[in-house]
Amino acid sequence: MATSSSTFSLRPILEKDKLNKTNFLDWFRNLRIVLTHERRLYVLDKPLPDEPAKGAPGAEWRAYEKHLDDTLEVSCLMIDTMIPELNEGLDDLMAYEMIMRLKEMFRYQIRQDRYETTKALMSCNMAEGDSVVCHVSTMRGYLDHLERLGFPVQNEIAASIILCSLPKSYDSFVKSFYRRGTEKTVSELAGMLKSVEASLIQKRERKLKGKGKMKGIELDGETKPEDDPNQSPAKKAKPSEEVFCSFCQVSGHAMRKCKYYWEDQKKKKCVQASTSGIFVNPFFY
Repeated sequence: MATSSSTFSLRPILEKDKLNKTNFLDWFRNLRIVLTHERRLYVLDKPLPDEPAKGAPGAEWRAYEKHLDDTLEVSCLMIDTMIPELNEGLDDLMAYEMIMRLKEMFRYQIRQDRYETTKALMSCNMAEGDSVVCHVSTMRGYLDHLERLGFPVQNEIAASIILCSLPKSYDSFVKSFYRRGTEKTVSELAGMLKSVEASLIQKRERKLKGKGKMKGIELDGETKPEDDPNQSPAKKAKPSEEVFCSFCQVSGHAMRKCKYYWEDQKKKKCVQASTSGIFVNPFFY
C-alpha cells in the first residue's frame, strides 16, 4: 500500500507512540481522536460499500469515491504508525478490515480493559449532596468506552445501572420511573435526574431555613419582643400547599404541566391506535 501524501494535523500523536505489542488500547484511542478531528472516523465503523453499478446517480458515485479516498488515507496512516513487525499481512487491507484484524490480535487486552471498565462502572455510587450531572457524566463515559470496545450496553440496562447507583433521596423518582415503564436513553435520563436534583435542592434549602430559626430567638441571638397582651392576636397565615406532581414524584409543578406525563399519554395513544388497526410508526415519536 502506497503512502498517502495527505497530512493529518494530529498525526504526531500517533507517531509519538506507535502501535506495538503492548499498547493497542492507547494507540486505538489516539487513532480515534485523530480521525474524529479529521471527520474520517466513519471508515473504522463501517466497511467500504460495493462500487455503484453503471448508470447509478452521481451522488451515489461521489459518496463512494469519498469513502474510498478516506479509507485509503486512513489505511496508510494506520500502517505508518505501527511497528514493522505488526504491519506484515495488514498492508493490503482496508481500514475497517484492518482494525477488525487488530482487535482480534489484541483481544486479550480488550477483554482486560472491558473488565476494568465494567468494574469501575458497577462501583460508581453517588453520595448524598453530590452533583447528579457529574455522576451520570462519569458513568456515561464508562458506557461509551464499552461501546468503543465493541460491547455496547442496552439503554434499559444502562438506565438500571445508573438508577441503582443513586442515593436514597432519589428513591421516589426511581419507583415512579419504573412504574411508567418507558425506555429512556442515558441522555434523556440525565435530563430527568437534573430536574429532580433541582427539586431536592429546593427542599433542602427550605428545610435549612426552617432550622435556622428557634422559637423566640433570632439567629443573631436577639430575643423577639414579647407580644402585647392587650393586642388582638394576629391571624396566622395558612401555609401554602406545595405543588407536587403525582406522576413523576417531583415537586414544583402539577401533573397537568408535567412533560413526562404528556409523553406517556402520547405513547399510550400510539399503542391504542396501532392495536385498533391503524399503523403508527413508534419511532416517529
